[in-house]
Amino acid sequence: LVTCQRVHPGQENTRYATILNGLARVLQDEKRPAEALPLFRRALEIRKKLLGDSHLHVTASWLDLAAVELDLGNRQEGRPFLDQARAWLARQEPGLYGRYRAAAEGLLGAYLLAEGRTAEAEPYLVESHRWLTRNRPESDPDRRRTDRWLADLSRHRAVEKERTTAK
Repeated sequence: LVTCQRVHPGQENTRYATILNGLARVLQDEKRPAEALPLFRRALEIRKKLLGDSHLHVTASWLDLAAVELDLGNRQEGRPFLDQARAWLARQEPGLYGRYRAAAEGLLGAYLLAEGRTAEAEPYLVESHRWLTRNRPESDPDRRRTDRWLADLSRHRAVEKERTTAK
């Protein structure tokens, strides 16, 4: 951040936004979403100002914000970011941006799961996980998140099965 600020003092630039976003992802990966949130917000603000709403990097920022808000339990605040990202992706050629489409579908599944809508969440989570597993390395943050959400899905299914069996 300091180097980027020295190169472009007082200026907002896409490189700075990318660095902010990267730092935010590290914080989120370290289970520090409250610290990541303002960095993701600032990265989005810069990207929207410089690139406009119709740019892939803005869509990536929307997805990151939707994920961190979900991690914080703020579904109502995060869902509009997810909806904006999915709307942008829906307007693109179907074969493009597979990683972002998979991330968006996984996030939708995670939101549905958090709302207790397990049956609706499952196809989104499974398909997202399938795509990310085939196409992204294990270290990919979207893949790791989807792995976690699939584990959550399994726990939800086990609880539902226990409830059914207990009756």
